[in-house]
This record gives sequence, C-alpha cells and structure tokens, in this order.
Amino acid sequence: MDKAQIHEIVLVGGSTRIPKVQKLLQDFFNGKELNKSINPDEAVAYGAAVEAAILSGDKCEAVQDLLLLDVAPLSLGLETAGGVMTALIKRNTTIPTKQDSNVHNVLGQPAWCAYPGVRGQRQATKDAGAIAGLNVLRIINEPTAAAIAYGLDKKVGGERNVLIFDLGGGTFDVSILTIEDGIFEVKSTAGDTHLGGEDFDNRPGGSLCERVPEEIW
Repeated sequence: MDKAQIHEIVLVGGSTRIPKVQKLLQDFFNGKELNKSINPDEAVAYGAAVEAAILSGDKCEAVQDLLLLDVAPLSLGLETAGGVMTALIKRNTTIPTKQDSNVHNVLGQPAWCAYPGVRGQRQATKDAGAIAGLNVLRIINEPTAAAIAYGLDKKVGGERNVLIFDLGGGTFDVSILTIEDGIFEVKSTAGDTHLGGEDFDNRPGGSLCERVPEEIW
C-alpha cells in the first residue's frame, strides 16, 4: 500500500503530543492533516473495552455488527535440526488461520520441535490476568484497539485506510487498517519496543553534554 492511499493518520500515545514528532510525521505524508479526534491517552483502553464487550456477548447496539480481523504480529514456525526456523504462519497473516507442513527425521534425529518464545509475552499477560482473577478473552495490539476507538462512531460510507501511529510509554507501534461497515481489518503491523521513554530523555541530555565543551572553548 502506498502512503498516498492512507485516508487518515490517527495519533495515539502521549509522546505524539510532541510538536516535532507531529511535524516529522506530517512531512513524511506530504503535509497531510493529522487526525487528533481521539484522546491519545485513552484510545487504547477504550478500544479494548469495546472488543471485550463484543467477545463477552454484550447486546449494546453500539457494538453490534462490529468485526475485528487482526494479524499475527510475529512469524510462527518450527525449529528444525541445526536451529533453523521454518516459518509456518508469516508475520502479518490475518488470524485466525491454519497451516500445516511435513517434516522428516534425518539420521534418526528429531526433525523439529515447537519454536519457542515467539508468544511468550502474550502468554505471560494471560497468566498475569489469571493471577489477578481476570478472564483474558483476547490480546490485541495497542494500535488495533485505538483503531476501534477511532472508527466506532464513524458512519462514513466506503472503505477507508487508517494508519495508527502509537508512540508513548517506551514503545512505538504502527498499524494500517481498513475500516468499512463496522469491519476492522488489520493489513499490517510493526513496532519498536525500545523507542521512546528514556530515549527521548537521554538523547537531548547527551547532545547538551557534547555541545557544552564546544561552547566553552
């Protein structure tokens, strides 16, 4: 998808309030106006609450006929002999999905084992919810939840491509979704769990420390 095909750019996360961040994003999209219609600090929680209402069978009219088609944020696969990973479900594949593959033993050695770790964080979240007495119905990406908050009350006819730009809390995530007639279809998602937070605090400080000796001398 070309950036010219994006209809809306929605800002999520406290760090999107930084003017420089907004300017860089707007410049990248050739001056396109940014959508600030939702509260960047509340959008994720709001969207997650809507999805929870749908999954729990709530009969509220506002959530009727809504459907979320999410994607796998990471590739899932098998680890074969020699530590080589063979992807079965590739990243950004629409879920739920089903894949199968044939593997063979070589010289009597086990040919494969379940690839570890790729869903570790999500399972840890479910476990933490169970410890807290919560029924974790589903785990969705933050930008996807924000898209639900944005699109819930939109009655615009036709298909709209929406980019969710989520920057805050030490993480950076971007998702592209298509919204049409209550169907939220995630096309692609990606992120950086190390961008933001301390990065934004340390870099200006480091730059200042480098410039002080130059200014003095």
